[in-house]
Amino acid sequence: MIKSTNTKLLFYTVVMYIIAAFFWWGYLLVKSNNEIFEHKNEIIVHKIEKAKIAILTNAIQNSKADSLTPNLSTLKFENQTLQIDASLLIKYINLNFPELDVIISNKYLEIGVKHQIIKSIANEKSRRFYMFIGEGFVIALFLFWAFKNLLKAINEKNRLLAMQSNFMLSVTHELKTPVASSKLMLETIQKRKLDESKVHYLIEKSLEDLSRLDDLIEKILISAKLENQAFVYIKEAVNFSELLHKLKNRYGNKLGMRTLIWEIENDLHIYADSVLISSMVFNLIENAIKYSPPSTSIHIVLSEEKDNSVIFSVSDQGDGISELEKQLIFAKFYRSGNENTRTSKGTGLGLFIVSTVVKEHKAKIFVSDNKPNGTIFKVRFPKFKL
Repeated sequence: MIKSTNTKLLFYTVVMYIIAAFFWWGYLLVKSNNEIFEHKNEIIVHKIEKAKIAILTNAIQNSKADSLTPNLSTLKFENQTLQIDASLLIKYINLNFPELDVIISNKYLEIGVKHQIIKSIANEKSRRFYMFIGEGFVIALFLFWAFKNLLKAINEKNRLLAMQSNFMLSVTHELKTPVASSKLMLETIQKRKLDESKVHYLIEKSLEDLSRLDDLIEKILISAKLENQAFVYIKEAVNFSELLHKLKNRYGNKLGMRTLIWEIENDLHIYADSVLISSMVFNLIENAIKYSPPSTSIHIVLSEEKDNSVIFSVSDQGDGISELEKQLIFAKFYRSGNENTRTSKGTGLGLFIVSTVVKEHKAKIFVSDNKPNGTIFKVRFPKFKL
């Protein structure tokens, strides 16, 4: 938990730093853009001043000294009255200061900036500003997407670590309990003189524990092979009805304090791997038993739908599953609650195996609420015609 907290703290620290750096970068770009255009304005102002000085020092007249009869006009300029050839002045300004414009109005002479130049500078400044905004928006979207997926990955990693931790606690308990129990009963047989009936009882109990241990190991091996795609599938026509009858003979109609109600329609076949289908059925029944209170019934049904699909369902009368957990229960290692306080046995592999087997057989699994309470697991297989 401390490691998970530290990881998230580091993540949020990095995110805040990147966001701050992003806004600082945006501020510097806008500032730099404004400085560029301020500099351009300063250059134009400098050219205006230079043009004014040239006019006041008779640069025009000096540069055109060979002009025979200049057409002089009396104009007021910078609080001075000047004799200036207006046409010559316009040519001079256009030649040496193309950005500037000569404005003559009511005997007054002014030097200004051409309208298209002002518009061009304003448009370029606006274009660069919106270009920065657009680039910033795209980068912000990318960062948001990256942060969202990174946080999702961190949460998923933490969730898997928590589930694996629970799995290790559960497996340790599940392995230790039957071994310790079998060891104790065998030591009892070895050290005490018991009558034959008691010896037979202890041996049966030891075999039950060893069978439980064997089921656990088999479950771990199957889940590992399925996840790593190392399982060799042997698909063939499987008489699902016959397979369930065999399991019915194994379980009977009573398991512990729970009643098993079997409804099996005969001669229903599917194209499947019989080992995996048996594992799927076993895990669904085991799950129902695990979460059903004593003195309740578990319904195991195999039937054919009107569309010729084969339906296998297991219904219990437990506490049910919340809508949120219905989306999580098929994840590997997932078990509701905390392993340190949980009372039900299990490893979080059973429903993972079920969902993987269903997917590999192109079937579909549905989880719904049982009425008045409990859960129904329903698997739909396409019917296999012999």
